[in-house]
Amino acid sequence: MSKIKISMSQINTTVGSLDSNTKKIIDKITKAKKEKSNIICFPELSITGYPPEDLVLSDLFVKNNIQALNSIKKHTKNIIAIVGFIDKDINGIYNSAAILNNGKIIEIYRKTNLPNYGVFDEKRYFHSGSKVVVIQKNDIKIGISICEDIWDDYEICKLQSNYGCNLLININGSPYDINKKQTRIKHLSSVSKNCNAHLVYLNLIGGQDELIFDGSSLVFNNSGSVIYSLPSFEEKDGVIDLDLNLNEPNKAILNNLKKYNLSVKEIDFQYIYTKERNKVLNSTKINEIEDVYKALILGTRDYLIKNKFNKCLVSLSGGIDSAVVTAIAAKAIGPKNIVTVNLPSRYSSDHSITDSEKLCKNLGINLINLPIEDVHRLMEDSLNFIFKNTKKNVAEENLQARIRGNIIMTISNKFSLLVLSTGNKSEIATGYATLYGDMAGGFSVLKDVPK
Repeated sequence: MSKIKISMSQINTTVGSLDSNTKKIIDKITKAKKEKSNIICFPELSITGYPPEDLVLSDLFVKNNIQALNSIKKHTKNIIAIVGFIDKDINGIYNSAAILNNGKIIEIYRKTNLPNYGVFDEKRYFHSGSKVVVIQKNDIKIGISICEDIWDDYEICKLQSNYGCNLLININGSPYDINKKQTRIKHLSSVSKNCNAHLVYLNLIGGQDELIFDGSSLVFNNSGSVIYSLPSFEEKDGVIDLDLNLNEPNKAILNNLKKYNLSVKEIDFQYIYTKERNKVLNSTKINEIEDVYKALILGTRDYLIKNKFNKCLVSLSGGIDSAVVTAIAAKAIGPKNIVTVNLPSRYSSDHSITDSEKLCKNLGINLINLPIEDVHRLMEDSLNFIFKNTKKNVAEENLQARIRGNIIMTISNKFSLLVLSTGNKSEIATGYATLYGDMAGGFSVLKDVPK
């Protein structure tokens, strides 16, 4: 058995914020050194944040991300760091992982399987790598890969296993959806078992516009069982001590490398036992509703913070959607940072007002009551000469919603408040909403949540 200590840094990065991401990475490396870790790994494109999208089209941005990597490598004395960044050569740019140690770049792995479906369009930006990367010390052989490389037929991982790798490290920017966690566990279990290798699967945490990254990082043994996990929707560090079994190389298959080059680099470290940290968390038990709730809180918080908003504004109707949005916002940034407005009209029921008041009292939020009857009447009067001799229809019905939209956006504009719109996915998909009315806002919390 061969022992190695791994630090897993499940961090929340900010797209484009090279300085803050770099500082966070360096701080985590310093912490891992104190833990006597041999290796620390970070998520996919951890220097740039994920997904960097059109920022990668800027030569200056790519250059600065490489300079950030050079700053990080200075802090890798007596520790190996695996850091996601954008690499570049004369052919283009690459989604890459740098392997750093003692102030040097030991090797660079370039992602080979670029996703180009759903929310991903990496083929638009990146070139595919053509190298299988292994780092080794005696009987410890470690294969490095990035996110999509471990899915589908996981060819890279199989080739690393054929070389004799008994540890696979896969760094990720894998977004959350309601079915993803169980799918991951099932697939990654199969990978580790079929490759006869321990597997460290490290995922990103945080919200980035419409995407939410759940973390949920995992470690599997070579039998395919989960032996360690990090929590979902939380920025968290973990340290695990691994006893690795020998994995006999399959030279006959390895010699059949056609489209890849094999790079094997020697590393050196000293394993020091400190204390038992490994804690098996029951990650197979998944509470879907709780996960959705935590995802919405994280997505809302990060959208506000990463876009430099300190406070938000919600228009309360007394209905369930605006109530849920307000409760999520209260958890995300605290009740003192929320402004709620109730905008009753002649059509509003008494309970719509009392329900809004009760909600705000329960959450500790101040509620502004701003009736729109006077404005509504003035608007109708101003339109009378155009609408005369016509029957009332949805135009008149939607007028009050559009008045509300104008008022909340004006309040937002005056006090720099981010308006959280309250429509759900079912309403938006079927058009059961008013354009420039209840659809007005800067961030739609429930945009992907059905009624």
